[in-house]
Amino acid sequence: LRLLRRALRGHDFYYGAGRSTVLPDFTHALQRGLCNGVSDGGRDARFYWNEALVRPLLGGGGGDGDETVRRLAKPCTSASVGVARDVPLPSLDGATAEKADLLLVSRRSRFRVGTRFTVRGADGEGHVANFAETEQVFSSTMPYISCFERISS
Repeated sequence: LRLLRRALRGHDFYYGAGRSTVLPDFTHALQRGLCNGVSDGGRDARFYWNEALVRPLLGGGGGDGDETVRRLAKPCTSASVGVARDVPLPSLDGATAEKADLLLVSRRSRFRVGTRFTVRGADGEGHVANFAETEQVFSSTMPYISCFERISS
């Protein structure tokens, strides 16, 4: 129990409200949601940190289970999030013309987590040590959103 408390204290966990049809939870990058579409039940197991706790509530086999339980059992993700709102964008003539919002999300995989001195390499299933997915989202008053994703371990 002491080890669990220490592990949880050292990480920030996030969950999505599930109101978006593009990105129903925080286990997926916005880019995958916009390009491929993500269904509400299609959580990314790499970043679904509370899956073992939620699975018995959903019927054990990962099925949908009771609708109310499914709605309330949100997938949590260990991540680091940074937001910068109303960042001034310079125009070509040097004046500030637009403002933008920047979002930086770095999700940590739940497989093979540890410090670089205690966990290295890959396991038999192909999970590498300390895998992280970092996503940068740029949104402005112009009619588009730009996403960039980076994978690291």
